[in-house]
Amino acid sequence: MNGLTESQLDAALDDVNISESSIGGGDEEFISLEEAIKRLKQAWMNELASPKLLSSQYELINAIIQQIDEFETLTANYTQEQKLNPAFNIRRMEISRIQYVINSYIRARLQKIEKDPVGLLKEHEDRINGISASTEELLEEKEIEFAEKFFESSRKLLLDQFLGTLVPSLQKIPRIKDPNSTARVFFEVLIDSCESITVPKLKEKDLEMIVELKKGDRVLAPFKSVEELLEKGHIKLL
Repeated sequence: MNGLTESQLDAALDDVNISESSIGGGDEEFISLEEAIKRLKQAWMNELASPKLLSSQYELINAIIQQIDEFETLTANYTQEQKLNPAFNIRRMEISRIQYVINSYIRARLQKIEKDPVGLLKEHEDRINGISASTEELLEEKEIEFAEKFFESSRKLLLDQFLGTLVPSLQKIPRIKDPNSTARVFFEVLIDSCESITVPKLKEKDLEMIVELKKGDRVLAPFKSVEELLEKGHIKLL
C-alpha cells in the first residue's frame, strides 16, 4: 500500500455541509473546511471572551468532526513508514490543533453551565418557545442533560449537607446574581454600516451615550450593549 497522495489527503479534509442556522440562517450550505475552521476558531474566541454562554455552535463542530473521522478512516491502515510522510504529518498536526480548539470550547461552555444550570436551562427554553429575543438554540442536547444532572447532584448535596436541616420555606438552592450586568468586553467591528450602541456615561451612570461603529473599530463596552451584535455576527470579541 503506497498511501494516499497529497491531493487525496486534502480531499479527505474537504468541504463540510452545515445549515446556515448555525450562523443565522436556515438553508444548508457547503463551505470549505478552511472556512469552517475559521468560524470555529472565532466561535471559540467569542466563547472564551464572553461573560455569558453564547448560542451553541455544535452543528459546525459536528460537521468538522465528521471530516476528521473520514480522514482517520482513510489513513487507518497506514504503515509506520507511510505515517512518516510529511503531507500526512502536516495534516495530523492540523487535526491536533482543531481538536484542541474543540476541547477548549466545550470545557469553557461546561464551566459556564456549572455556574448557573437552572438559569441557562430556562433561557434555552425561552428561546425555543419564542419568549426570548434570540431564536438561536443556547444549549446542545448533551449540554441540557449535563445541566440537569449537575443541578440535581448539587441540589442533593446541599440538602444532605445542611439545607435539609432547615424548614421547608428556607430550603432554596442559592443562585448567583446576573454576572453580565456590568461585565465589559473588547470587540472589533466586522461589517460596514454597523448599528450604533448605547453605553452608560462613565461619570453619570444613569445617562447613556450613543457610540457610532464602523468596520475595524476596536472598542471596550458593556457586554449587554453589544450582545445582539455578537449574535448577528457583526462583531467579534477580542
